[in-house]
Amino acid sequence: MDTHATFWKLQKSKNFPLTVGEAVSRLIDELPASTLGAIRVSKNPIEFHFYLGRAIRNNFGLWQGNFPLLESCKRKHPDDASGVILQRLHEVLNST
Repeated sequence: MDTHATFWKLQKSKNFPLTVGEAVSRLIDELPASTLGAIRVSKNPIEFHFYLGRAIRNNFGLWQGNFPLLESCKRKHPDDASGVILQRLHEVLNST
């Protein structure tokens, strides 16, 4: 899965999502259908933590002090917050 190209345009934007819901909505809008499908059928969405989680941390401002998003995730560390976002994305994709 190539998520890097998808997130490149997010990296150029400073309009970071401020809530878990906003982050999940942006991922659904921006990720290719094949990536969303792989996340949906995954039994453990943490398997996407290294590549997609890193893109979330870098492009959603978690390393740049996006404190509203960290607080929405109820986490203090960007690694943990990206895991919350991935888990919520998995839940949303499986609720439809």
